[in-house]
Amino acid sequence: YSRPKPGKDGNMLLHNKVAILTRAASGIGRAVAIAFAREGANAFFRNLNESGGRETVRLIEGTLNACSEFLRADASRPDDHE
Repeated sequence: YSRPKPGKDGNMLLHNKVAILTRAASGIGRAVAIAFAREGANAFFRNLNESGGRETVRLIEGTLNACSEFLRADASRPDDHE
């Protein structure tokens, strides 16, 4: 594993930060997770859609060579937040 390098001006807005997201298995949530990873964040997200979540991880880690982790969880269930 190697982090993406900062851009030509040396800036990555989220370099070495952690982004905790929900609903990143598709659509706007996936786009946000990818954008955060592109800016240097480690993306951690939860969603009910396991196949979509795994695909988002594959996109982030494979395309951006960045760190990402997915956990299947239901945001409406308090037990899934522990």
